[in-house]
Amino acid sequence: VYNANGYILDPHGAVGYKAAEEVEKKSPVIIFETAHPAKFVDTVKNALNIEVEIPDRLARQLTKEKSAIKISKDFSALKSILFDVF
Repeated sequence: VYNANGYILDPHGAVGYKAAEEVEKKSPVIIFETAHPAKFVDTVKNALNIEVEIPDRLARQLTKEKSAIKISKDFSALKSILFDVF
């Protein structure tokens, strides 16, 4: 995609693109990107041998502390957390 169009896919989008290339197309295919390629600077650099510019907004997010909440696989647990947060 990068060589043909100059567009940098993030690694997840690249996997979706590759899968779409390999299936019989009976209808149009839409691929949704899940992240900015700059979130995967090392992976993109290794794959394409280019430097990815990190947008200021993403750079600020990357400096923040990560956190996670463990929940059960039951949908009601997720629903409960979402309603508590939002």
